Amino acid sequence: MIEEGLNGRTTNLDYAIPPNRNGKTYLPPCLYTHAPIDLVILGLGGNDLKVYFNRSPEDIRDGLLELINIIQASSYGQRMQEAPKILIVGLPVPLKIAEEYTDDDGVLVFEGAIEKAKCLIDLYERAAHEKQCYFLNVSKTIFPSMIDGLHLDDVAHKKLAEMVCKKIVDIF
Repeated sequence: MIEEGLNGRTTNLDYAIPPNRNGKTYLPPCLYTHAPIDLVILGLGGNDLKVYFNRSPEDIRDGLLELINIIQASSYGQRMQEAPKILIVGLPVPLKIAEEYTDDDGVLVFEGAIEKAKCLIDLYERAAHEKQCYFLNVSKTIFPSMIDGLHLDDVAHKKLAEMVCKKIVDIF
């Protein structure tokens, strides 16, 4: 298993701070670097909820679909002759405290994120079905930390890892 998580990463968006967080531009060289790959796990979209991007849930889903298309168009799977399998992990729904976070300019960074994240669960599940990917809905069992309402604490990380591990076993 190779972990490629990066704080601030988006599905397919650029922004200045932090730089170089666009999943779409990062993905192709990452796939090639680690090929052959059995399974790619995508757990993105949380940073796309930021008000700076003014994205609808459908826009965020479309960003994820771009990544799925890149993976499925590749031949970085088994024997370098097919695309790897894909598992989409739905986002945990942010807590109310997340929508109260303001940046240095007083902007509510995640205003409206809760409702958008709830919509993404169904959109991601349908996208996974349409694109013949696997889907793992964690929104009913994994909850963000009370510290910021977005990130996971140690207990939630462990629970998420166990759920993903079980899903991987089911896939293979």
